[in-house]
Amino acid sequence: MRYIYAFIVLIAAILAALIAVANRHMVAVSLDPLPVEGQMPLYLLVLICLFAGVVIGLLIGAIGKLRLRAELARVRRRMAALERAAQQGGQAEKAAAALPRPRDAA
Repeated sequence: MRYIYAFIVLIAAILAALIAVANRHMVAVSLDPLPVEGQMPLYLLVLICLFAGVVIGLLIGAIGKLRLRAELARVRRRMAALERAAQQGGQAEKAAAALPRPRDAA
């Protein structure tokens, strides 16, 4: 697995170097509603946009993962309560009715 990761990083570094060499000319950058203007190499603009996209994607993925963890915790609590009720004499139906249901099952 370590070799696969190293290979992917090597390919990404080579691609970044090729983009940098092929796109060295300066471009005007303007954040139109703001009074910000400047010039930077095209490769730098492309790499900044790529990095911003990765960061935004990671944040969106992290939010989804947090939601799934919260749902998993609710389901585990419900399952533990049902198991306790089943061990106490088969009152699982009463316990199930008293517990909140997971979002998808409601």
